[in-house]
Amino acid sequence: VIKFKEDGEYAFMCSGYEHRPMQEENNVYFAVTVPIVIDEIKYSTVTHYLYYQKYKHAKKLRKKILEQRDADGLERLCKYTEPNESISDEKLVIDATREKFQIPELGKKLIATGDTKLQYNSSDEFWGIGITGKGRNRLGEILQKVRYELNRKKSFSKKEGKQQ
Repeated sequence: VIKFKEDGEYAFMCSGYEHRPMQEENNVYFAVTVPIVIDEIKYSTVTHYLYYQKYKHAKKLRKKILEQRDADGLERLCKYTEPNESISDEKLVIDATREKFQIPELGKKLIATGDTKLQYNSSDEFWGIGITGKGRNRLGEILQKVRYELNRKKSFSKKEGKQQ
């Protein structure tokens, strides 16, 4: 079992994680955020995508969501506007997680976890394992599903003679 949370070795699995590969310029290394792109819109993190979708009815707020630099400020930004509750958070998380792990470096990290069960070490009873450890762990299950899909895609590509 791999237990992951917002910090530590496996933080890349969390939705607010900002993928920052190191790039070199004049012998100086700096981090660059690599956003996810869904329906031709760039989002800094999966969390940005989730907030953007939940507030489809608030056009000015959606613009501010895209401009927000980090995921931490999104809750504060949106706290006075009611989200659209008819949108399925779970479907949004599945779609965004699939897209996020198309980034080769992140996809490889997820695949490297092998067949190990993934548990989101959070007090959230739905997305994580909860305080008691008996939560639904939906984020962990979604990540396992995406990992399986990536492995199948990789396996299929090898059978076709293509390298990925």
